[in-house]
Amino acid sequence: MLELKGAVGQIIQGDRHTVFAVEQNKALVPPNYSRYLAWGFPDMSVRIGYYDSDKVTVLASLSLSLSR
Repeated sequence: MLELKGAVGQIIQGDRHTVFAVEQNKALVPPNYSRYLAWGFPDMSVRIGYYDSDKVTVLASLSLSLSR
């Protein structure tokens, strides 16, 4: 059983005896919900990680140029 670190953003019922929940700014990735997609970081990155360990496996950063 995992403990959430913040407010709940999504709840998914897996099978009859399994419920998955993640914090705000996270979405569970189907079909087996073993990974999550997270966004809303100050560095404007998007992260994919494992649900059971909270370990980030993919980090994608968005770079914007605001000069004209």
